[in-house]
Amino acid sequence: MENFISGVKPVAKRFRGDEVECVHYGAAVAVRDDGKVLFAVGDPELKTFFRSSSKPFQALPLVESDAHKKFGLTTEELALTCASHNGETFHIGAAASILQKLGLDESALQCGAHAPYNRNAAKVLIQTGVKPSALHNNCSGKHSGMLASCLANGWNAKTYLDLNHPLQQKIFEHISNFSGVPKPEIATAIDGCSVPTFCLPLVGMARMFSAMGAKHDACLNVLAAAMTTAPQMVAGTDEFDTLLMQAGKGSIVCKRGGAAITCVAVSDGSTGIGIVVKSIDGAMDVPPVMVMRVLDMLGLSTDEIKSQLAAFIAPVQKNINGWNVGQLTAAF
Repeated sequence: MENFISGVKPVAKRFRGDEVECVHYGAAVAVRDDGKVLFAVGDPELKTFFRSSSKPFQALPLVESDAHKKFGLTTEELALTCASHNGETFHIGAAASILQKLGLDESALQCGAHAPYNRNAAKVLIQTGVKPSALHNNCSGKHSGMLASCLANGWNAKTYLDLNHPLQQKIFEHISNFSGVPKPEIATAIDGCSVPTFCLPLVGMARMFSAMGAKHDACLNVLAAAMTTAPQMVAGTDEFDTLLMQAGKGSIVCKRGGAAITCVAVSDGSTGIGIVVKSIDGAMDVPPVMVMRVLDMLGLSTDEIKSQLAAFIAPVQKNINGWNVGQLTAAF
């Protein structure tokens, strides 16, 4: 715990009026695909859980086995396998479609059920008296993709949550290989959707996303192309990940994760850059502010990106009446 605290710095300030009311601590790092650290605030070696930011790498076995081709997944469905979606109608339809192509239904999903993150989608369920199902889980696409990987490889589709399952071990290998961190040095735990999640240094995660940005791996290229072609499937309407990928026009992949971590891959000419930001208090509105500041500091934020994501640069804080009462800004 002491090492964790010593590795962080102020990363954002929350104002009420003209006075600072809260200071958020965390860390950020940007790495080029040749391994050079381009920027860091706090300790790049700070270890934390990858959470849902790892989803593109958890989907690698799906593409490696050509399961996406075998089952005829669309670009939108492939993007959903990398998603933390909002549970909007098009997300639910795509998840159900993947399962149908596998000859399965939602009972095969072991992610559990929760209400949609999207308020309008959640409101519709309440109004119609429909109970949320596993399809509404923000990880239903990932789990559907994992089931597809199991069926394509002849692996047991009922035990895919187990860390010792061939699928999870294959994912573990990719996490280690792309991050440069040996498996014995990577701690594991259980994520919110019940699959294994991995604890490793921020700089290791940044290396992984720099590899995605460099576009040297054919399977990662397929997943990155799906995510940037159908970014609305990766998060949802008006979400930061979706908007940043739309503004990036194929050059940026963005993937948020639980407890306020976000990873970004930038393709800058022939160079790949990986960016990881983390707010240790888990405030989910802090990472977008951090990402926008890092992109700007590295000269990677175009006028179009700044314009389309202006609301995330220094977001206004509103009270219950909708009055502007403050602002959230980056502190580095």
